[in-house]
Amino acid sequence: MSTPAPHGSNPFAGSSPASGAPAHASVPQQGGQNPFAGGAALGGTADSAAAQDLRAYYANSTSAVICAVCGAYPAAEANFRAHRGMVIAMSNAKVEGPFCRDCGTRAFQETQNSNMLKGWWSLGSLVVNPAILVWNAIQHRKVAKLAAPAPGGPRTPLAPGKPLHRRPVFALAVLFPVVVVSVIVAVVLSSGDDVTGANAGDCVRNTGTDSNPTVDIVACTGPDAEYLVLERLDGTTSDAMCPTLTSAALTYDSGGDKFVLCMTEASSLIRQPTP
Repeated sequence: MSTPAPHGSNPFAGSSPASGAPAHASVPQQGGQNPFAGGAALGGTADSAAAQDLRAYYANSTSAVICAVCGAYPAAEANFRAHRGMVIAMSNAKVEGPFCRDCGTRAFQETQNSNMLKGWWSLGSLVVNPAILVWNAIQHRKVAKLAAPAPGGPRTPLAPGKPLHRRPVFALAVLFPVVVVSVIVAVVLSSGDDVTGANAGDCVRNTGTDSNPTVDIVACTGPDAEYLVLERLDGTTSDAMCPTLTSAALTYDSGGDKFVLCMTEASSLIRQPTP
């Protein structure tokens, strides 16, 4: 009975070269360890056609890339990212190849599933997670175009799981960004327009204080209307020229832009619609 070759040595040295390969063909190490170093068993009998084909491939190649998970070929370099948002923090993990088609697809599906479920839950994640989802999709294309793993490898390739679009988490990945964008738009719209655009006839509200006002333009027919702008005096910070009906004046002076809004209480001039 022959003694297995020590780990790292050519398992084919000293035997008849396969498919015309030289007797001292080097053992490929790129992309993972040679699954046959140290006498690793082939999947199948020693005389099977699959085993002979696999031996021939490794005996004749000096740059074979094998799957880091199952040891099969063909394989491609790829890495997938898993992102997790944790309210005030984020974490990232990386799953590195090389991968055969089946193992790479499984790694892609599992990391994307995690991203779509756990990748949204912090403010920064709203920017980072979409980028990682796109990155993983690009990486998956590298392995998806490979041929099926050659039979006879040292381990069985991982079975691809259920496609992502058939998983419940896919709906979350689609709906969550839509909901977030909708909330942001609603907040912006409800905050009113900047007061720098206010003119005579506009209504405004002050959500700040008298000493530190925060003034927005609002609808005159709405319940938020506090003041009606009677006149706008540009190029000045004095309210001396405001009309006699003025009960409040807002002075604005910032970045070379200065004006005064002469205002009166909206309720005194605008009749609110009755229910």
